[in-house]
Formats: sequence, C-alpha cells, structure tokens
Amino acid sequence: FGGSSILSSPVRIKKPENVLFSGFFSDSRNIVLKYFSKLAFVLYGGEGIGFLLLIILIVTGNTMLPRWFFIITPGMLFMLKPLVSRLPKGVRVIISGGWSNLISVIYFSAVLIFGIIK
Repeated sequence: FGGSSILSSPVRIKKPENVLFSGFFSDSRNIVLKYFSKLAFVLYGGEGIGFLLLIILIVTGNTMLPRWFFIITPGMLFMLKPLVSRLPKGVRVIISGGWSNLISVIYFSAVLIFGIIK
C-alpha cells in the first residue's frame, strides 16, 4: 500500500462558483454600480444649482422675502455642516445625522413664520 493513507492526504473541497455575480450578472452589477456612482454628482449638482438660484432671487429682491433672508436658505445652512463637527459628541451625532432634514425644518419654518407675520 505504499505507506500513504486516505486520512493523511489533504482533502480538497471544490469551492462553489458564485452564480449571482458571474457572467451576465457581473456585467449588470458593474453597470448599476457605475450609474449609482454618478448619480450623487447629478443630484447634488442639481440641488446646488437650485439653492444658488434661490439665493440669487432673494438677494436681487425677486421674492417677497427680505434680502437678509438668504442667510437661512438651505444653500447657506448647508455650508454650516463643518461647524457641526465641532459640537460635543452626543449632540453632534444627533444633529449631524439629520442635518439635511434640520435645514429643511429651519428654512420652511422661517418662511412660514415670515408669511404669517407679513
């Protein structure tokens, strides 16, 4: 028998192929990932243009809002995001997580209050 045993030889288990991400699905996955990587630029670019136009309209007096109101537009408030990182840890986690929502609440509440007062 030559001294070799079945127990002493290494057992090689064939690794199953990943059917989900091979062939057609791999190409589709790459296309989807490429799309989503560009989607953020398109969305944030459009949002930035809209915020900039809103600031220009308010500053030039083409809205019913006073000119100083551009300070609390979403575009200007979004620029305060780096200041949020300087807050204490507990408060920072809460505010940083919902910063975009908080911006909307601040801006639209101010517009509502101004509309009621005027």
